[in-house]
Amino acid sequence: MSVEIRFKGANVMPGYWRAPAETEAAFDEEGYYRTGDAVLYVDDTDAQRGLCFDGRIAEDIRIVTETTISLARAASRLLVVL
Repeated sequence: MSVEIRFKGANVMPGYWRAPAETEAAFDEEGYYRTGDAVLYVDDTDAQRGLCFDGRIAEDIRIVTETTISLARAASRLLVVL
């Protein structure tokens, strides 16, 4: 079963600048940042073997230029092209 990767710590941003609603949506109730990335354990019996990327939980991603991309919309356009 996939789980979402979440981070917490001094190296994680405290929130979005002057955007409390976005900050609240980006963090869970324990203060962990929600990445939107799903992972699986490589070996369910040995967590030390690591994780394997299993797709996106979130529909949208934000790239370096601060542009938000809808993955569902992009995928539908790619399917039309293929």
